[in-house]
Amino acid sequence: MKRWKAILGIALIFLAGVLVGSLGAMQFFKFRPPFHRFTTEERTQSIMKRLDRKLDLTEKQWDQMIPIVRRTQEEVGQVFKDNGKLLHGWMERDMQEFKKVLNTDQQKKLEELRQEFEKKRLEHEKAEEKD
Repeated sequence: MKRWKAILGIALIFLAGVLVGSLGAMQFFKFRPPFHRFTTEERTQSIMKRLDRKLDLTEKQWDQMIPIVRRTQEEVGQVFKDNGKLLHGWMERDMQEFKKVLNTDQQKKLEELRQEFEKKRLEHEKAEEKD
């Protein structure tokens, strides 16, 4: 009997850890969007602030480094934009294949998820265009 209690106790602790970790991760990503969702200028400022905290930059160094970081962030933004179109194509292909596997109710829910994703993608593209 003691062995089962020990196993049950360990299992409960493990499940509690998984639950707390999942909830913590959900809260983290809910309030902190992925870095690529920021505009070029927001990413640039974030990186420069982090560099300044770590390296204690002088004003002259800041002025010399910011164009370098900005250029790289513009290039990174373009890579996301270019590859985003490719990824979107893959997702659309997969959606069609998923529909073959799912029942009617599941297909409707999947379509709702796809529309929600598409709305967010378009909002992101508009934000990038403003940048």
